[in-house]
Amino acid sequence: MTEFENENIEEQNLWSLEDENDNQKWMKKSKVKIIVFLTFTFLILLFNIIFHNQELFIFNLSNQTDDLLASTLVFNILSYIFIIITFIYMIFYLHFYSRRRKMDLEAQMNSFDHFKKHYNAFDLLGVIPVFLAILCFINGLFFGFATVIGPSMQPTFCQGDYVVIEHFTQDYERDDIMIFIHDDSKLIKRVIGVPGDVLMVNSNGVFINGTLVEDYFPSTILITNEIIPVGSYYVMGDNRHNSNDSRSFGLVLEEQILGEVVMRVNGGTCN
Repeated sequence: MTEFENENIEEQNLWSLEDENDNQKWMKKSKVKIIVFLTFTFLILLFNIIFHNQELFIFNLSNQTDDLLASTLVFNILSYIFIIITFIYMIFYLHFYSRRRKMDLEAQMNSFDHFKKHYNAFDLLGVIPVFLAILCFINGLFFGFATVIGPSMQPTFCQGDYVVIEHFTQDYERDDIMIFIHDDSKLIKRVIGVPGDVLMVNSNGVFINGTLVEDYFPSTILITNEIIPVGSYYVMGDNRHNSNDSRSFGLVLEEQILGEVVMRVNGGTCN
């Protein structure tokens, strides 16, 4: 055998060793990717079970109230479709990976390029459950979303405004804006009276601690020097002449409150 032929054989053997190491590396990466995918898919299911009954949980498909933005419903449905498609592909990829593990080295090398294409596709789809699991966690524990319907908070918030709500607020202060449940509807109003304030409501208007805060009084609910109890709030809309608020239904109780509005995401239309 000539020296030239020996060099070709050594070069071929060196390439085969590198290719084998690369193959083993991709197989290990596949195993990790499958574990990560299954873990985050399980977290999505777990978060949906835990937070499904929350009024502001974005993946609550049973929440068909008027303040559920159409794009939010579409996002929910598309998210579940993507999860299903990705999970189906994961089953195919897991079967493909298991078969490849049983192959001898030569067969693995012959299918290496085909294997990398499937890995890249699975790697791309694997981002979906990670993103959705993080979104479920943040939405379930910290922040929710809602759409402003109606003119009661104009000009602060307009029809169609998409707002972010903080879940974990415990104590609300005067001028905070809260979202709460009243008669199976979500309302957004400004806090006017807080626990400990002296409230008086009569034909002259609404008084907090002796100070007139609103002279327009469209209801017949009269209150005379009542101290607002702990866990209760007096609220009104910023558009005082067109708002269904505490002047009509009285104090808002702590258990009715869903959270505090902290941000407006997009601008709606104020007529």
